[in-house]
Amino acid sequence: MGNWRSGSAALLFWALFALRTVEPQNVSAPNIIIMIMDDMGWGDLGVFGQPSKETPNLDMMASQGMLFPDFYTANPLCSPSRAALLTGRLPIRNGFYTTNAHARNAYTPQEIVGGISKEEILLPEILKKRGYVSKIVGKWHLGHREQYLPLERGFDQWFGSPNCHFGPYNTSYRPNIPVYNNSEMIGRHCNYFNCLYYEEFEIDERTGESNLTQIYLQEGLDFIFQQTLARQPFFLYWAPDATHAPVYASKHFLGKSQRGRYGDAVMELDYSVGQILAWLVTLGIDKNTFVFFTSDNGAALMSGPKQSGSNGPFLCGKETTFEGGMREPAIAWWPGHIPAGTVSYQLGSVMDLFTTSLTLAGLAAPFDRVIDGLDLTPSLFNNSMTDRPIFYYRGNQMMAVRVGPYKAHYWTWSNSWEEFNKGINFCPGQEVTGVTTHTQQEHTMQPLIIHLGRDPGEKYPISVLSKEYQTVLSRVTLIVEEHQKTLVPGQPQLNMCDLAVMLRYVSTLFGAHWLIRTFSSFSLAKVKRRAVPGRRINAVSMACSSRADKMDLVIQKIRSFPDFPSKGILFSCCIRMCFCSAGIDARGFLFGPLLAQRLGIGLALIRKKGKLPGPTVSVAYSLEYGKAEAEMQVDAVEPGQKVLLIDDLLATGGTLYAACELLRKRQAEVLGCLVLVQLTDLDGAQRLKPVSVFSLTEY
Repeated sequence: MGNWRSGSAALLFWALFALRTVEPQNVSAPNIIIMIMDDMGWGDLGVFGQPSKETPNLDMMASQGMLFPDFYTANPLCSPSRAALLTGRLPIRNGFYTTNAHARNAYTPQEIVGGISKEEILLPEILKKRGYVSKIVGKWHLGHREQYLPLERGFDQWFGSPNCHFGPYNTSYRPNIPVYNNSEMIGRHCNYFNCLYYEEFEIDERTGESNLTQIYLQEGLDFIFQQTLARQPFFLYWAPDATHAPVYASKHFLGKSQRGRYGDAVMELDYSVGQILAWLVTLGIDKNTFVFFTSDNGAALMSGPKQSGSNGPFLCGKETTFEGGMREPAIAWWPGHIPAGTVSYQLGSVMDLFTTSLTLAGLAAPFDRVIDGLDLTPSLFNNSMTDRPIFYYRGNQMMAVRVGPYKAHYWTWSNSWEEFNKGINFCPGQEVTGVTTHTQQEHTMQPLIIHLGRDPGEKYPISVLSKEYQTVLSRVTLIVEEHQKTLVPGQPQLNMCDLAVMLRYVSTLFGAHWLIRTFSSFSLAKVKRRAVPGRRINAVSMACSSRADKMDLVIQKIRSFPDFPSKGILFSCCIRMCFCSAGIDARGFLFGPLLAQRLGIGLALIRKKGKLPGPTVSVAYSLEYGKAEAEMQVDAVEPGQKVLLIDDLLATGGTLYAACELLRKRQAEVLGCLVLVQLTDLDGAQRLKPVSVFSLTEY
């Protein structure tokens, strides 16, 4: 299992076939493989002292390549660190942070509105200039919406998910995480004992079993083989997520490690790395392929011992800017180019992979922006050292900086008392008085300075009275001042959330039928379905932040109308919160809000003439017993928005027809009409065509 040469007979057959038919690639453009793990800790590798013997292939990779014991992520959380890797820029520059709160970690949950900015230039976009074919396998995490997905940002191929395999979720306002094959959604993750809905990529939380790592491995091997046959240089961004809670492994690896499911996941990832390296050797392209292995942040200690890894001797873990949250395992491998069995003490960063990859490809980094990534080729080929600082950011705040062996903390914070009192601890068993604080502590006037060589656990700050402290402080201060003077923060991309952004795979027909099921019972039936790509249902954004932030957003949406409904009265309302459904006066208001709340979307109001404040648009219509006029605020819906109309009764269809006309006037798209009762003899549904009508009962 730990031997790179082990593999299936089919794999060996195709390898032998390839050896007979493939000519060597142009060595001036080496292939590039970046392997980024998810929440894997520095101390999970045997080469860094892990005694459980789960990583024989990674240990061998280090013995044949170069080990970086002082390698860092750019942020202690997954999304910002991956954005930094692919742009070569700190998250504070590329916009992958939030200003919702000071030093707040932020990522891309399902409901995030933002993603990697179109102003940023990603690594695969530049590699195209040299004819590289790029593929991402696994976790993307830089935005869910179409404009942010990998194929829109330079990648030619993608197999994986836009997010983590969190769950279980239902298919109402927060569906399970989709899995893509290029631009096609081929299924969803399901982490549940008994999935309410049929999902194609199951992760059994009872046993921890899932074949997803094996699928990701095969996708990577196939891509390498295809590009070798095509004689094209390639960039493979291999990003499995098995070590992110809830951790998983395939049946063959479950129960094999000494560290429970997490150790099983590490063993399978190690095996997969071995298979990829062996494949390169078998195809004869190992000497023309640069491979780098690392992780996106430290081990997630808050997930518990069986769901998280080891950060070795370092303090705390994921989400903190202590060493355990930012120091990563890192190995470079390139037979014939990188001296075997070497160790580089160069201070490295995931951002360096951007610049280094471009150098290897014979390309220059963009000149029109600050690039934080360092070219590591002098270290890789000559083991030389470049003096550079490492900045530790948490959200919008620089928390610390490392210069040489010294680290200066300008702010300290583990996690809040509120979280801690709920049993969430980012530093379990590692509390250090005055360092691992549960309130944000500022030290800008007198930073805590630690010598990481003598004190990797950050337990003993150097005395401020010592000469060593004053010497280090003078040097660090100049570096921090220069950094802050030239820093221009990017537009924050992770401030706003909207539960509707994940509803892009609900078809008109399926969506309406599902609404009827929800409407009738509010319980989810166990059905099987494959979602059909459709347009998104849009909604006004809600802050993905604290309760206070959300209340601020509500306050911002309140509007005031003088002299309504009569002179001298100032009428205030917050109707214009989010619009995906429309209720018709008056019984539509009984059912519409319930559905809107259930779906997490919102409600537009269609009322009788004179009942709404502000500018309105109206339509006159005929009823069985006379004439009436319906109106809606002019900004109730946006052009192109999908809207579901809700009412109690469909008779001749006059009211619903008028509502449809109102929505058409605002260039909205009517998804369908949902009613409790339809009087079929009156042919109201015929009048509404081509809009579909869905009713619970018919008379």
